[in-house]
Amino acid sequence: DRLGLVSSLLLAAIASKFVVSSHLPRTPYMTLLDKYILVSYMIIVAVGVESIAVKQVGCPKMSSCSNDFVEDADLVDLCSLVAYLVLVGCLHIWFWLQKRSIAAARAKAAE
Repeated sequence: DRLGLVSSLLLAAIASKFVVSSHLPRTPYMTLLDKYILVSYMIIVAVGVESIAVKQVGCPKMSSCSNDFVEDADLVDLCSLVAYLVLVGCLHIWFWLQKRSIAAARAKAAE
């Protein structure tokens, strides 16, 4: 079941946030790690929404289904996969650039 997997992923992400936050000092602002985890939650929720969309587009009974329903569901899955790969890749590059920017500002401040 796709939604069961997505809900398990979301629960695991929330649990890991609690574990990580227990080892970090509290700050009144969102750190880069907090933003990264928040974006991870959003992506997992988007995967859940995509799973619901595939279920709605797909045929309820695969045995009595025409090929059009199956092809539509496969197309939604494929487009979502490509979109997620591009999104996650761009987000990782953005977070990496943010980390470099923060490290450069700290190095400059230390001089």
